[in-house]
Amino acid sequence: MEDIYILGNGNMAKAIAKGLTKFNFNVCFVLRNINRVGDDIKNYVLYDNFDIENKICILCFKPYNLEEVANKFIGKCAKIIISPCAGVKLDDLKVMNAKFYARIMPNIAAEFNKSCTTYVLSDENNCLKDIALSIINALGNAIKCDSDKEIDLATAINGCAPAFLAVVAEAIANGGLSIGLKNEKSYELTRALFSSFESLINNNHPAIIKENVCSPAGISIKGVNKLEEYGIRNAFIKAIKESAT
Repeated sequence: MEDIYILGNGNMAKAIAKGLTKFNFNVCFVLRNINRVGDDIKNYVLYDNFDIENKICILCFKPYNLEEVANKFIGKCAKIIISPCAGVKLDDLKVMNAKFYARIMPNIAAEFNKSCTTYVLSDENNCLKDIALSIINALGNAIKCDSDKEIDLATAINGCAPAFLAVVAEAIANGGLSIGLKNEKSYELTRALFSSFESLINNNHPAIIKENVCSPAGISIKGVNKLEEYGIRNAFIKAIKESAT
């Protein structure tokens, strides 16, 4: 399997590392400071001892650090550079020399190989494309974008919306608590709900799911009407628009 070097050690870096390790990639973190090494990082090297030449690197540092990091490796050429840095365009990555580039936007479900990962590639005909795609696919569902603009827009859904769904999940569980369910039971039911909904949304349009659940004058449509009364649909649309700006 390929050796993968992850430059950075934030939440996304660790999620990607855990996901790739499960696919038997050899993952090594590249870190600035040994004092930032936690118990959850076993394999690492410091920047001062790292040579980027002909290596596969995933850039998981802050976007504004790109030029600074690039200056450390002037005259060197990486094999593949993969970047989940938000807002950093494909052409921007070329400040770091490499044979192939991929811009991606995963989410933290990469840890469980369940990420919804959007991506755009520098060269569809490059022989390194298949290696890059094997890494991207290891994180979960991979969805190709046609341009930097499209991946920026898509981030509002696959990158940001997990936080929105977390709010929904918490609210549903709190609702269960408010009607008398024990807290533990309410969260157990909510987790099972999201798990079962995955199979529904994979096989049906959302409108069909709602139609199949709601019977005339039934309890489900009463709940849906209350959600509409409080403008939940509009709230989600506005949240997606806000995160896409």
